[in-house]
Amino acid sequence: MRSSPITILLAMMSVTAATVAQDTCAMTRASEVPASGVLGPVLPCASGFKLDFNGVRVGSNANTCPSWVTLTPTHHEAIACSDRTYAEIYGMVQEQIINFNCTRHTFLGLFSLDSTCDRQPSVNSGSFPLMVTRRCPNETIDQ
Repeated sequence: MRSSPITILLAMMSVTAATVAQDTCAMTRASEVPASGVLGPVLPCASGFKLDFNGVRVGSNANTCPSWVTLTPTHHEAIACSDRTYAEIYGMVQEQIINFNCTRHTFLGLFSLDSTCDRQPSVNSGSFPLMVTRRCPNETIDQ
C-alpha cells in the first residue's frame, strides 16, 4: 500500500511537534533563599534595638541605633537542574526597609536624660517570588 504525500507530511509534522513540545521544558527547580537582615549605618544612642523577622533576629548593642534595617523574607529562585522540571511562581513576598530614629529625652528641654532607638514606619522596597517545582507536561514519573 502506498502512502500519499499528505499522510507522510502529517506524520512528519506530528513527530516534529512532539519533539518540540518535549524540548520546551525549562529544566529548572525552585531553590529556597533564607530570610536575612542588613543593618545600615549606626548612630550613637543609649538604647539598642531588637527585631525578630521570620526567625531572623537582628539587633544592636545598648549604645547604637541603626539608621535603617532591610529585611528580606524567605523566598525562592529558579536554578538550573538536570531534571525535566520547571519552577512556577505561586506568590510574592515583600522586602521591607525599616527606618529608625534615636530620640533624645530631656528634662525641661535642657538636661539630657537618655535616648531611645525608635522604629519608624516601614516601606516595601521590592518583591521576591515564592515558587514550587513542577514536572514538565507529558513527563512520566519513574517508579
